[in-house]
Amino acid sequence: MRQDRLLLGLVFLFVALLIGSWILPAPGSHREWHTPSRRSLVQLRTLAQGCIVYAANNNDQLPALTHWRELLIEHLEMSERQFLSTVAETIEESYFMAPNAMMWDERSILLYENPDHWEDFVNVAFGDSSAEQMPHAEFERCLAEQLRTTDP
Repeated sequence: MRQDRLLLGLVFLFVALLIGSWILPAPGSHREWHTPSRRSLVQLRTLAQGCIVYAANNNDQLPALTHWRELLIEHLEMSERQFLSTVAETIEESYFMAPNAMMWDERSILLYENPDHWEDFVNVAFGDSSAEQMPHAEFERCLAEQLRTTDP
């Protein structure tokens, strides 16, 4: 019995350390992850994860393009502050949901930050809830291609 509790405790400790290693940046990159652009990227990924959770609870339907923020606030109890970019004054100019987004697709743009916020890149979250900084030209090309795609 005591060995079982010790084993269970070790498993919990291992899982906590594993999760911590995913969440926390490496010690040398501490300053890099605390820049406004990186905080915004993490925030965008969190919103993408919220969209995926919303869809999982709503017959695999992503939130409506026209009022996705309101739906996430209502259904997932997110705060309006989570929708405010680190460099924007209002949520309306912070993050946008892309038309024709495909859930679980690692190249389908789900959400993106206002392209005017950063000079060299656009913060983008994909249908698999991953997020990255894309050069403007690549972002514009990918979004234009996605806009040409129509639902079957």
